[in-house]
Amino acid sequence: MSSVLKSLLGIVGAVLIGILLSFSPIPGSYLKIWVSVGLIILLTGIFSRVRLGGILEAWKKGFYLRTALIGNFVFLPLLALGISFLVFDKIELTLAFFLYLLTPCTDWFLAFTKLSCGDVERNTALLPLNLVTQLIMLPFVLFFIVGRWVPIPPPTLIKVLAVYLGIPLSGSWLIKHLSLSRVAQICGKEEWLWLAIAGLFGSLGSDILSFSKILPLYLGAIALYLVFVLVVSWKVGQRIFKDISQAKALSCTMIARNSPLVLAIVVGLFPEKPLIPALIAAGPLVELPLLSIFAILVRQL
Repeated sequence: MSSVLKSLLGIVGAVLIGILLSFSPIPGSYLKIWVSVGLIILLTGIFSRVRLGGILEAWKKGFYLRTALIGNFVFLPLLALGISFLVFDKIELTLAFFLYLLTPCTDWFLAFTKLSCGDVERNTALLPLNLVTQLIMLPFVLFFIVGRWVPIPPPTLIKVLAVYLGIPLSGSWLIKHLSLSRVAQICGKEEWLWLAIAGLFGSLGSDILSFSKILPLYLGAIALYLVFVLVVSWKVGQRIFKDISQAKALSCTMIARNSPLVLAIVVGLFPEKPLIPALIAAGPLVELPLLSIFAILVRQL
């Protein structure tokens, strides 16, 4: 539980520090460097932990794997897309809501799976597949769906993908090739995410007031969405899996939506719309407490 609390307090602290920095004389362009550096280093660490053997292992999990993939990459994105159209009238809220909920978490959902006494083995095997599927899916979603809301020139998309995917992937390859396990461990620390969040909120400047006005609606919608997904995934998991630990694991991966990869790409794609990545970064303020409550409640089942 200490690691979960650490993650939540770290994000809250980063948000508060960022808000204070937004009123400081530090140039926003300088703080944006924190964002890019933090996210690129973090993604390098995440990619360096992925093993192709893990993907082969995931395929052996059969029915659980198929269920989790369909839920994470078909059902939940379509649900988020529909709600985005129906609920919000501001483009920042629409895009932030959809993109935050588009893809599953690539790392810390395992901590909640363990806390809930869920099937850690299956979710560990699922992790590399979640990440690889995101890498394949995101360019198409950004160009064909998000591009209908906000035009994204192909050269801009290619440039952003080259920076926020190309550099981390290249770095992770070097780490693996040179067996730099200590470097991988340092790059994968969540403190890099905290640095990025602090820089993100600090670079808002005067936009911090606009952010504070729309944040309650955004977090309220995120909370309702996640509670609905939690109830549905838990009921479905109990019905289709004989082992309750698999039902717990399914709910954990379905609720955990925070993806550093999405945040990094959004930072690069929408430099003139800083509220979008700031809202995405605020999502865990709802997600983490909900995951914690769920894990504690079902732990003894």
